Amino acid sequence: MPEERCYLCDAMVKRNDEVVRLHGLMMHRRCYEEDIRKGR
Repeated sequence: MPEERCYLCDAMVKRNDEVVRLHGLMMHRRCYEEDIRKGR
């Protein structure tokens, strides 16, 4: 797995992290859900 970073928090995404892929971007599920709650 290539090293990839979360689009929202810029931390490394590890193999066992839950991720969301959206429009070619990858982000941690927790970051994505927090972003949705903020209403972006």
